[in-house]
Amino acid sequence: MERQSKVNAGLSKLSRMIFWINMIGAGLGMYVIDAAPISIVEPGSMNTEANYIIFQDGSTSYARNGQTGEIDYSGNDAATVIQNAINALTTGGKVLIKDSMTITTSITINRSQIALEGTPNVLLTYTGSDYAVIVGVTGTTVTRTRVQNLIIYGNSNALGGLRILRPVHTSVFSNLTIYNFKKDDAWGINMGDGTPYSGSNSFFDIFVHDNTNGVKLQQECCHNIFISLHCSNNTNTDLKLDKEAKDNFFIASNFSTAVTGVHDVGRRTTFISPYLESVTTGFKFGENNDRAINPRIYDANLLSVTTAYDFTVGVSYVPIIFTRGHYFVAGSESVAEYAASYTVTFPGNGNADMLGADYYMVRVETNWDTTTWINPKTTTYFTVNFGTAAPANAKIRYEVIPIW
Repeated sequence: MERQSKVNAGLSKLSRMIFWINMIGAGLGMYVIDAAPISIVEPGSMNTEANYIIFQDGSTSYARNGQTGEIDYSGNDAATVIQNAINALTTGGKVLIKDSMTITTSITINRSQIALEGTPNVLLTYTGSDYAVIVGVTGTTVTRTRVQNLIIYGNSNALGGLRILRPVHTSVFSNLTIYNFKKDDAWGINMGDGTPYSGSNSFFDIFVHDNTNGVKLQQECCHNIFISLHCSNNTNTDLKLDKEAKDNFFIASNFSTAVTGVHDVGRRTTFISPYLESVTTGFKFGENNDRAINPRIYDANLLSVTTAYDFTVGVSYVPIIFTRGHYFVAGSESVAEYAASYTVTFPGNGNADMLGADYYMVRVETNWDTTTWINPKTTTYFTVNFGTAAPANAKIRYEVIPIW
């Protein structure tokens, strides 16, 4: 009994020592668990909202278990460490990338309910030859995945930034920047490739710039919604929808500085308040029942319709509907001093021919005090007349507005 009392007293003293060490060490990030040696936990390294936290120390990448705090995977190949963390989430979970790093091979999300996220301004520099991030496995349904908060920087040999295979459904892609994928026919984002379809996915705040091409939706990509898609400085095409890409929505999206802003041979695509600037061809349509609602186009051919499909067979074939409510084409022009009028000719072919002379109106602003009127107005040009001749450095701004 006396010996047991001494043991109990010793354990009591040890417990008190552990308590006070923990109290003092709390501010230093040091804790004692039972009678084990002191374990140092780095501030911010524990994140119970993520199953794995990926970080770097020097040239070594680590995957810290978000529940245990243990380092489950590490190595000099960041892509392998990230992939090991994803593969460990057999029933879904979240992988959080804390530090910018270089990946030499693709990161693949091949099962449902996986989230791959970065902390703000995390940059993944991809040096491989495939796509930097691949979501899905052909023939296996993947749902409720999430990829967000990543900047993906490519190279001249890679196929692209983000590849979404089929079928991928009800997944979210947000706050992504994808750029510098310069290989011939490379795409910032490339989605789908046939049946079964990939659809009902959501894209928010996507920036795709300075690639060979921007975003591509292949056949059987259906019922996807893009809100605030920004494509710029892509060499060939900002956005392309292949035949049988159906019922996709693009809201408040921008396309600029490319040969073609939007090349759509899909079906029933809806664009709400798209903005196009400095593209050789604004909209290029080749199928039926597409809608551009409240479009705004600067410095671009208004419309080019391909001859790949017959629009004349059947009353249901409506290649494009431009609805009223916002500006159709706009521009700013310098006017010669003393000029009494100025003629604006629609660039390229098509353009107002799709509207007809009686189906658009013109709004004009001048930088001098004058009355204005439009006469004549045709399907290919209109003339602005001035009540007061233009002074030096005169300019006009015009906006062409559909009225049906």
